[in-house]
This record gives sequence, C-alpha cells and structure tokens, in this order.
Amino acid sequence: IQTTLFGSIDAEPKIFKTDKGYLILTLRVKVEQRKRVRGEFQDFKSWHTVKVFGDLCNELKGAAVGDLILVKGEPRRNKWTNKEGQDQVSQEIAADHAELISTAPQESPRDDEDLPF
Repeated sequence: IQTTLFGSIDAEPKIFKTDKGYLILTLRVKVEQRKRVRGEFQDFKSWHTVKVFGDLCNELKGAAVGDLILVKGEPRRNKWTNKEGQDQVSQEIAADHAELISTAPQESPRDDEDLPF
C-alpha cells in the first residue's frame, strides 16, 4: 500500500545516524483537509510521523517547521512493550519519496534603528 501526504512540517526535524553511518530523518507532518459534513464545510487536521532513510535525508537538508512537503511511502505499524509491561503501538510512514514544495518564510532579525521611518 502506498500513501501520499501533502502537508507542513510541524516539529523540528530530527536526524539520527546509526552505528554503521546510515541516516534516518524523522519528520512530524500536519495534514489539513476541508470536508463537507452535513452540508457544511469543516476543517480537519491529522499528524503523521514520517521516517526518511539514507540519501533521501540529504535531499531534505535544511527542512524546517512550516515548510510544505510531499511524501510518498509505505505505512508501518510498530509494536513494543514499555517499561511497565504494557503493549504499545505506533504508526509511521516509511518514505520512498519526499520533496520540499515550499519553505516557510524565515523571520530576519531587525534593528528598529535601521528602519527608514
């Protein structure tokens, strides 16, 4: 099953390097949708964890909160047992393709004394 997400990066991207030097980038992507419910439009938001592997991580160098991103990949379900012995489940998208569509405007520091007005 292939999943496609189009949304904005909602948390600071985290990069991790394995002991063997393999890169793994974790992104949190917010997807916003507008749907008609009982004749009225409503906004819905969902958040997704995306894992990017290997050379694809380098292509996303500089990705930041607020950037728009297109992701294609396979949904994965992870199961584990926590320290209290309870079963836990998380879901993520293992990206085959990811590209920045646009970057969020960055605020530049300004010194009010330099403004011409």
